[in-house]
This record gives sequence, C-alpha cells and structure tokens, in this order.
Amino acid sequence: MLETTLRSIPFFNYSGAFSAQESAYLAMLSDVIRRGAFIQQRDLEDFERHLAEYLGVKHAIGVGNATDGLIMAFRAAGVGPGDEVIFPSHTMVASPASAAHCGATPVPVDMGPDHLIDPAAVEAAITPRTRAILPVHLNGRTCAMDPLLELARRHDLLVIEDAAQALGSRYKGALAGTFGLAAAYSFYPAKILGCFGDGGAVVTNDDDVARRIRLLRDHGRNEQGEVETWGLNSRLDNFQAAVLDFQFANYDEIIDHRRALASAYDAELRSLPQLVLPPAPGSEPDHFDVFQNYELEADDRDGLRAFLKSQGVGTLIQWGGKAVHQFAGLGFTQRLPRTERFFERCLMLPMNMMVTAHDGTAGAPAIGARATRTAALAARIRRHALHMTSSGGSSHIGSVLSMADLLGVLYGDVLRVDPANPAWPERDRFILSKGHAGAGVYAALAESGFFSTAKLATHYQNGSDLSGHVSHKGIPGVELSTGSLGHGLSVGAGMAYGAKLDGRPHRVAVLLSDGECDEGSVWEAVLFAAHHRLANLWAVVDYNKIQSLRPVAETLALEPFADKWRAFGWNVVEVDGHDHAALLAAFEGVAATTDRPTCVLAHTVKGKGVPFMEHSVLWHYRTARGEEFDAALAALDAEREP
Repeated sequence: MLETTLRSIPFFNYSGAFSAQESAYLAMLSDVIRRGAFIQQRDLEDFERHLAEYLGVKHAIGVGNATDGLIMAFRAAGVGPGDEVIFPSHTMVASPASAAHCGATPVPVDMGPDHLIDPAAVEAAITPRTRAILPVHLNGRTCAMDPLLELARRHDLLVIEDAAQALGSRYKGALAGTFGLAAAYSFYPAKILGCFGDGGAVVTNDDDVARRIRLLRDHGRNEQGEVETWGLNSRLDNFQAAVLDFQFANYDEIIDHRRALASAYDAELRSLPQLVLPPAPGSEPDHFDVFQNYELEADDRDGLRAFLKSQGVGTLIQWGGKAVHQFAGLGFTQRLPRTERFFERCLMLPMNMMVTAHDGTAGAPAIGARATRTAALAARIRRHALHMTSSGGSSHIGSVLSMADLLGVLYGDVLRVDPANPAWPERDRFILSKGHAGAGVYAALAESGFFSTAKLATHYQNGSDLSGHVSHKGIPGVELSTGSLGHGLSVGAGMAYGAKLDGRPHRVAVLLSDGECDEGSVWEAVLFAAHHRLANLWAVVDYNKIQSLRPVAETLALEPFADKWRAFGWNVVEVDGHDHAALLAAFEGVAATTDRPTCVLAHTVKGKGVPFMEHSVLWHYRTARGEEFDAALAALDAEREP
C-alpha cells in the first residue's frame, strides 16, 4: 500500500470552518442575540453595502438562498408561463428549477470544451418562445460572456446569471454576476464565502428589478408594511449576514489561498495523461478563476476516487453524478453527449481554507520513491533479458523490453507474493499470457528472490528449466506454462472465479500482448469475467501495437480498443506503460475496484530502452549479437539506476 504522509483530508471540514474562528463567531452570535437583531437589521445592511461595493453594482439584496434569488430575479423580470429559458445541463437542478417555478420551460443545452454553457448550443436552441439565457458560472469560473451577450442582443433575450459558485471570478476583467439584468449568489456553508446555513444574494443595476426583489423576499410587503404582490419569505438572517461580512473583509486572501492550492494541484498532476485538469491560475488571460471547486476529469474516475479514499482524501462527484437532463423524473428527452461523457469522468478534490498547498503535494514524494524503486527493477530486468536472449540464442527481446516496466511495477510493488513461500495460498496469481517473452518473467522472479539470478545464465540451454516460453515445471513463482497465445486470460478467469467462490482474497493478473487479442478465446474470457463480476481479475495489455510480422492494425485492427473492453462491462484504465508513477497510481485504483474486472491498457513501445529496437518488427524474432549486443547493452546501461 502507499506509504503516504498525507493527513486525513475530508472533502469539506464543516466543523473546521467554525473552529478556525470560533471565538469571533460566538461573539457575533452573542451580539446579535443580545441586540435582538434577527431579521433585516444593521448587519444585513452592512453586508449588502459591502457586497455591492465589491461588485460595483447599484443593488445587492440578501435573500434566503440562491435558488430563491433566481426565482425572484425571473419573477421581477417578468418571465413566466409560455416562456423558455435556456440553461446548461451541467449544473445543479436548482438553476432550471428557478425558471420552472415561475411557470417557464427550462431548455437544457450541452457544455462547451470549458465545461460551461456552449454558446453554439444556446444559439441552436433559440425558438420564438425563448425569453432568457441562464449562464451558470461553475467552480469559480465565469462563462465566456461575449458570445452569449451577442446572442441576447440579437434575439432580444434577457440574461439572468447563476453566479452561485463564482463570487469574485472575472471574464475580461468584469466580475461574474455583473453582465446580465440580475444575478444570484449562494452562501451555502461550503461556498468560498459561506455562512452557517442557507444564504444568498441577488444583485442588479436595475432600480425597478431591485425594488421588486425586495418586495418578493418579504411577503410582497413594502417598507410601510403594505402588501403590493404575492411574495416569499426569503430573507438572509442577520446573524448569517454578520458572519458573511466578517469573512468578506478578507475575501481577497481567501481567493489567493484557493488559487495557490489550485496551482499546487496543477504542478503535481499535470504530467499524468489520464487526467484533464482545469486551467491553471493565470494560464488564460481572459479568465480570473477563484476555484470554488477543483474539478478534474479522470480516465478511471472510480478507481482514482477509491484510491484517494484509501489514503484518507475525500472527494465528491457533484449532484449525484448526473446532469439535470439525466434525471428521468424531469421529463427531458435531449441527448447532450459532451455533458454525459463529462459526468462519467468528473471528480472534485478538496478545495477550501482548511486544505493547504502542502496537502496538495504531500503524497508525491511517497509515490516518487516507489516509482524510483520499480524503475530500477525494470532496468535490471531489461539487462538480464538482453544477456539471456543473446547468450542462449533465443528471440523476443523486443517483447520483453516493452513489458519490463509493467513487470517492475507488478513484482516490485503491486503483487502480494512471498518468494520464501511460493505456494502461499493467499498469494496473488500472475500469468504471462504472452509466454514467448518469458525471459522477462524469469528475470523478475530472480530479482524478487524466487531463485538465484545466477540461474538466469542457463536460459534456453539444453537441460535448463528456463525454457524459451514460460514453464511452471520446477520454476517457483510461475503459475502457468504459456506459449500458445490467447489462453492466459481464460485460465486467469477460472482462477479468479474459483477464488471468488471460495471467498479467498487473492487477485489474478494476466499480462497479454495486444496481438493475441485477435484470438476469440480472449473475448470469451472477457465476457465470462464480466458476467461473473470478477473484480479480482486484471487483464494487463502490453499495447505496443506491433505483432510478430507487422503492425497490429494491419493484421486485425483493435481500435477503438478501450471501448470494446468497456462494452463487455469491464473497467478500463489507459496508462503510459513506461511511466512508473502513473502505473503505480493506476494499480492502486484498480485494486480498489470492487464491482467488475479491470483492463489496464498500457501503451508501450516495442524494444523500449534500445533506440534501434524501438518500434521495430525486426526484434520480435531477431537475437542481438556482437556489435548489436554491445550497442544495446550500452543503451540500457546509460539508463541504469545510480
């Protein structure tokens, strides 16, 4: 398991938000109670004034929550039955609910590449009934407002902004919530500016809209107590306003902290090809992001989440993992592919004042140390294999080199095996289905202590146990003799199924070549494993894209390879098969997957480590001798551990 130095980090520490300023908050509460100043008193007025000054707007009106704020904004703008309001389905249901509660029809549209509302999708959704556009500024990022405002101008539409998650963010210098007729903010406890319950505000520069909202929030009553219209009971409590005003005094520091944490995440994670990160602070001149949330995309979202949980790090899949249009009870029929794909991949990391930039990086040294160790093992496996195949006159050195990093990670870190007790009943089982690359497994076993490395010199010699293809006869640590391609996964599935029936904890890892995935028996095993939900079975594919005589794509094209495994019901993790840190993280996630088998699709280079062998069909059968051996050994020695 990961030897991490991370402390336990919940996604949001609600009690910690109070204890950080406990004495100040208790003093505020005592002051409000002693004054009997509970509803629409001085503290609310002070906060409304400071919020309006910060945003540069004429009116800021404290309300019970952001949802009520949007409802009142739509009502004040005259939106009602017969009107359509276009909104991004990538949002909380509260956003379109505000229009629905006014009698209007919410119309969901897809997200753009920035995860926010797509202006092109908005334009395609405009009809004669369209009355308003509802941009939602998510995760502390302001939508690209220029094209939306142009659409609104051209079609005479209202713009009401949902800025619940974006107080302080900017687009081209202008603050979120200041572009349209009105906007609503949320002060839910987990927001950047959060109180100890529900709270919100509506802002506008329109005097008439502001007057109507002030009526609506207080039962339709004016300052003289005269009821002018049907209203709501949605007022920001005075104590909550006092809390917010206290925090607001240091709001710029709060934003700086979140941007520093986002930068720390970006620095540590940006090299991982399995992740899509939000833009780093300062990377896009048109945007100033305040990082209400740090939401990324991951190829193996569920595996990553399970791994982080095992390390004490809380995460969140927002809104139950569904976009608004995916809730069947709401009756939407639209298909929004970009949004739907996003919700299969999205995950939020902790982002608040209780998390430090150190927390965002503390786990890196532990993974780095493990990766250094496994990479050193892989380097030794490569050198052993070169000597073995050259002296014995065997072939397949290119195949061994491509999978050496996989063996280094598996035998150096992941597999639970005991060289002193090779028959240990609880051991993990490893099968090399591509048995022709047996020299690599023999080297890994010797380096792991199953037998002496001196024995490797007998590889492919008359009378040796170390045959060209993997043999279990007399070789401790070898579970299955292999050579005829396409059968390793079938046997592995049987082992995993037996372990599941017996309630035994061991896992079964099968390393396949990409070329053998042409075999029908592989896909029978894939189907069987998915049917029986064999989460203890891992298929690790050495995807170097070259078979014995030609590229895989010229024999039988496998792409879209990952999608085919997914279609059979497997969890799929795509990873750089030579990046040890990425492999370690991937296998941690795989080990935590409990509901289905996993395919680790490792993108590798045939002949890795020897430049003249890389990407070459020639070295499937050729043996390096003489000058070729010397050159290959020199290349491998140049990369050996210090």
